[in-house]
Amino acid sequence: MLLHTFFVKLINFVVSFVVVCYNTLERKKFLASFLSEAVRPKGGVVMNKYEIMFIVKTDIDEKTQKEVVKTFEKVLTDMKAKIVNSKDMGQKKLAYPIKKQLRGNYYVFNVEASVAAVREFDRKAKIDENILRHIVIREEE
Repeated sequence: MLLHTFFVKLINFVVSFVVVCYNTLERKKFLASFLSEAVRPKGGVVMNKYEIMFIVKTDIDEKTQKEVVKTFEKVLTDMKAKIVNSKDMGQKKLAYPIKKQLRGNYYVFNVEASVAAVREFDRKAKIDENILRHIVIREEE
C-alpha cells in the first residue's frame, strides 16, 4: 500500500511538471510571436492590427493635449503605420489617482502597424510626462 501511494504521488508530480513545462513553452511561443517581426517573402514587413489606448493629463491646456495626440499620431505615421481610426473618448474619472491626477482624457487609436512602430510608440509614451497610462493590444486576425 505504501508503494502504491508513492507511485501515485510520483505520477502526479510528473504530470504537473509536464503541464508547467508545456505552459511555459506556450507562453514563450506567444511572446515570441508577439514581439518577433515577420517578414514577407517579397521583403515587405507584416502590418498587424493594434488597438492603442492612452490617457493624457487634464491639468494641461487643450492646445497642449492636441499637440500630444498629434505627436503620437506622427510617431506611428513616421514608422509607416496606418491609423484606421482615431477616437477621443473624452475626460473620465480615474479609478485611482495616477501621478496625482484624478481625471484623464482618454484616446483610442486603431492602427495597422509593424512591431517596430508599436515599440517606438511604447517607448515614447513611457517617456512623455503628459501621458498617464497607455496600453497596446494586438487584435486577432
